Amino acid sequence: MRLILVVFSVATLFSAVGAAQEVRYIDLSGIEQRQRDTPSNSRFDTFSSCGSEEPFPHQAKVSLEWMETTDLYPHQRVGLEIRLENVGTVSFKLPVHPNFADLQPKSQSARFEYYRLRLPVGAAFSTRAVVVAWLELYGSFSNPDTFVTLEPGEWIRVKGEIVVQRWYQNDRPAIASAGMKLFKYVLPVRKKDSAIPSDVRCILGVDGASIPIQMHAQPRP
Repeated sequence: MRLILVVFSVATLFSAVGAAQEVRYIDLSGIEQRQRDTPSNSRFDTFSSCGSEEPFPHQAKVSLEWMETTDLYPHQRVGLEIRLENVGTVSFKLPVHPNFADLQPKSQSARFEYYRLRLPVGAAFSTRAVVVAWLELYGSFSNPDTFVTLEPGEWIRVKGEIVVQRWYQNDRPAIASAGMKLFKYVLPVRKKDSAIPSDVRCILGVDGASIPIQMHAQPRP
């Protein structure tokens, strides 16, 4: 009986390890990402800020895995890599398309719904934290290939470049980390619109790996 239990435990362990895997690697290198504002004449909801201290099934751990340099200067372009892993108990979908323009309908009056996944990179100091810049991915359910489904234990990695937007008057050390926000937009807004039914559930962001950095006040010499 003991031998049977040992064999069963080993098989279960290998099964669990095999289920954890990377399902998509997204390289945004060379793709110019505009820092988009909220579209005019649109209604939007934010889904990644939901959740509480109670157990929440939809959870994503966001880790800053790599940075091209740890010395950040004003307006500097920096390469980095972010990992987003499903650490919850149920699957969820995420938008993974790099170009918003590919999803827009030809007619501006046509009904259009899309999601935007924002991966902000922040710098935390002793007294506060600021957002330095972010990467973005898009998806529309009229184009199913623009989404990926993450089962528990699965993850995606996103590589891209940011341009440093924030700094301080004096050089100072900080801790760089990544987060996530998920938005849904509906355009154009109609008078009868009172709410947006969501096809992507709320996802609670969980802090992952971070990297010590040095924020410089003056441009790079």
